Amino acid sequence: KKTHVDVSGGEAAEALAAARQDTELSLGEIARLIVSDGVGELAPETLLLALNAPAELARNADRVMVGVHAFDRNQPFIIIETRYYDLAFGAMLSWEEKMAKTLGAFYEPVLARTLPPDLHFTDIVYRNIDVRKSESEWPILYAFPEEKLLVITTNLNTLQEILTVKSDYVAGRV
Repeated sequence: KKTHVDVSGGEAAEALAAARQDTELSLGEIARLIVSDGVGELAPETLLLALNAPAELARNADRVMVGVHAFDRNQPFIIIETRYYDLAFGAMLSWEEKMAKTLGAFYEPVLARTLPPDLHFTDIVYRNIDVRKSESEWPILYAFPEEKLLVITTNLNTLQEILTVKSDYVAGRV
């Protein structure tokens, strides 16, 4: 399923949050949010900068897919195909603390009771993949399931679903 999201009117995270809330999916389904400026789909660098990602990550992105996965409500995710793992990983480490604030409403938990906190991440291993996971009431996790593929989401179930369909993403079918 594909949903078009026009971010030309303001804050990208707010527009994506509205699309996340309005997208109706059956359990386990994934919807791709096609982010545009009212004229055409945003280039990877432009999209990531609109989401306040670090410039190093944005410049290093070849492709980006933004979407939601239906699991215990709609869970946001971003898949980024990068050119250089070391630059992307370094950018992610520098972004960790402020990630909840910069991704804002798009990654906001449904029952959030506070403003986005500064996040603190720990390492876990999930299905032989190193995952960086926040320890707070604003769950965000990210992983590099392949050297040049970065996934940012909110829970391990969504990560697992993305890992299941990643070959379709890599082949450009989603």
